[in-house]
Amino acid sequence: MGASVEHRDFYEEEARVGRRKPQLANSERGRLRATFIRELLAEGRSSVIDFGAGPGLEGPVFKAEGIHYCGVDLAVGNAVLAADSEVAVVPASLGALPLRAGVFDAGWSMSVIMHFSDTDAGAALVEMATVLKPGAPMIIGTWGSADSRHVVDDQDLPGVRRHFHLRSLQANADLADAVAQVEAAEALDLGPADWEYHVLRLRIEV
Repeated sequence: MGASVEHRDFYEEEARVGRRKPQLANSERGRLRATFIRELLAEGRSSVIDFGAGPGLEGPVFKAEGIHYCGVDLAVGNAVLAADSEVAVVPASLGALPLRAGVFDAGWSMSVIMHFSDTDAGAALVEMATVLKPGAPMIIGTWGSADSRHVVDDQDLPGVRRHFHLRSLQANADLADAVAQVEAAEALDLGPADWEYHVLRLRIEV
């Protein structure tokens, strides 16, 4: 069974049990999102695409600020949950997005890229950049590690597993630099002792 199929099965099961909960406004991710929304409004940007959106829990926050929201997620179950909340999430792989090029004003992606190998992550980043307008900002958050390594999680949900390709901050920045200008990159101490959370601020090149 390929990693992409395993990831789909994992997130379909997660959607089935309804485990995903909203990120609180006072969480690190909530603060990052609030700052990003302020930046979008200051630049007059009115749409965002959420890559790896899950059940679209970020959608109401963006929509409340007048920003049109569209998510993309591998699991059909997450698209169904999002629709129940009147949020648009397209079920699709980041490696083959069924969207027109140059449509969205901004991109947002939390905890997705680490599921891809280096080669597949590079291809996914190209797809993500393609659907954004030239000059669009994009925030990518991803788990990483000072020492790059591959971790398989088979404990989080019974009977399914997912892969983590933990890269160094520089390795993640180098992957992103191939498709966008990296305006900032930082490693946050949020998880297990030997994990880091990397936040990349990108700008799609004109």
